[in-house]
Amino acid sequence: MKSGKRPGLAAALAAIALAWWAAVAAAQQAHINLRDDVYACGGAVDLGADVRGDLVAAGGRIHVGNVQQDVIVAGGKVEIDGDVGDDVRVAGGEVTIAHHVGDHVVAAGGTLHFLPGSHVAGDIIVRAGKVILDGVVDGAVDAGGGDVTLNGTVGGGVRATAKELHVGDHAVIGGNLQYATRGEPDIRAGATIKGLRRRIAEPVSWRAQEHFGRSFRRLLRIFAILRVVALAVGALVAAYVFPRFSLAVADRSIAGFGWSLLAGLGFLCIMPAFALVLAFTLVGFPLALVMGLTWAVFLIGARILSLVVLGTALWRAMTRSKENRVTWQGIAIGATALVLLGFVPFLGTLASLVLLLVALGAISRVAYGALWVTRRGPAAAA
Repeated sequence: MKSGKRPGLAAALAAIALAWWAAVAAAQQAHINLRDDVYACGGAVDLGADVRGDLVAAGGRIHVGNVQQDVIVAGGKVEIDGDVGDDVRVAGGEVTIAHHVGDHVVAAGGTLHFLPGSHVAGDIIVRAGKVILDGVVDGAVDAGGGDVTLNGTVGGGVRATAKELHVGDHAVIGGNLQYATRGEPDIRAGATIKGLRRRIAEPVSWRAQEHFGRSFRRLLRIFAILRVVALAVGALVAAYVFPRFSLAVADRSIAGFGWSLLAGLGFLCIMPAFALVLAFTLVGFPLALVMGLTWAVFLIGARILSLVVLGTALWRAMTRSKENRVTWQGIAIGATALVLLGFVPFLGTLASLVLLLVALGAISRVAYGALWVTRRGPAAAA
């Protein structure tokens, strides 16, 4: 089944589609022989016997022996240990080719390794996370991936598009070496390159990814700053509209940090779980709805008042005073500290979570105290 046409990546995509077949028959192995061709699928497919026609296989682990015509396989781990008379089209997580291939190889996967004893009579087109070529290729090589290592013999030219390119001491390239890499390629002194070495333009996808990454990070920083500004505005409104309540929450948080942290953790976890249980009962559903709304309101309030707590604590520490009110200076200092915390990868998130829990616990303690005093008032008067 020789063809004068150069195989394209469409062949690799066709091989990938065979993975669906493997998923259907993952628990069993099936072989179908149509004249000299063999079609096989299963969790583990062992085809060590000679195949006189084409081989089409899919599975979790595939072992291929001698095949006189084409090989089209897709699997998790693919080992082609025998001689193949024609083309190889393969897709897999880990692919190794050990012996002779009579024509082209089109491969895609996680790791592709052409062993030292391998010999490809045609061209190679590979796309993988890691490509290792230790064998012999009579034609040209078109390799793309994260890491490409060439340490074998290539009769034609090499075109490599990779984050990293390594050309070993035993590498022999009969044509030009064209490459697109993030940095300079690692070309050892013992490597033989008979043609020209030429850097080519990076793929558009690389530049698009870099541009998207920079834009996305910039948007995240802007969003973080806007979020802190919104929290600062909310904290100022709370401090001046509800001054006594805001001060009580700050005092409870600072004086009883540990108790407020535990109360906040309990409120965050226990109340929604209890409301969920009540929601499955006909009588308790209205109460569950009220509890859920209360939980949401408390959580939003805690997010705003956490800035009040942080700002008041920092302001008192800086001025060494126990001012009996929440100041705008403290809120401004707290907002600045919160922005700076956002640049610390793990500790910043942890500190924000602790502040939220402390403020949530303090709000619940203040609310419980106010409710207890209100209930005891009529009883004491009686």
